[in-house]
Amino acid sequence: MSLGNDVIMPGFIDNPLPIIEEADVLVNASKHESFSIVIVEALACHCPVVSTACGGPEEILANGKFGHLVPIGDHKAIADAIEKVFKGDLRLANPEWLDQFSIETSVQKYINLLS
Repeated sequence: MSLGNDVIMPGFIDNPLPIIEEADVLVNASKHESFSIVIVEALACHCPVVSTACGGPEEILANGKFGHLVPIGDHKAIADAIEKVFKGDLRLANPEWLDQFSIETSVQKYINLLS
């Protein structure tokens, strides 16, 4: 069975947003992750997320409210979560939640910290 027409693994791309906007799901299978900008980008593009619970994704996804979290290395759980997305369990983030990750909010937090 070939997945060549269904899976994209392009490596580094200058601007991944057009691909993320067209994706059915973003899967992050990291063992360790602090802050995953690609997860925030996916949420901003209204792309459902499946991620391992490996540090930062739990906070970004509000402990599973805005994406599916699965145990690290549990390939069956990843597959099950992807299947849930395809069956309609999208768990998309709302704009109010995403605002905390905006450039403006982040810069203001740094200004407040340094003041």
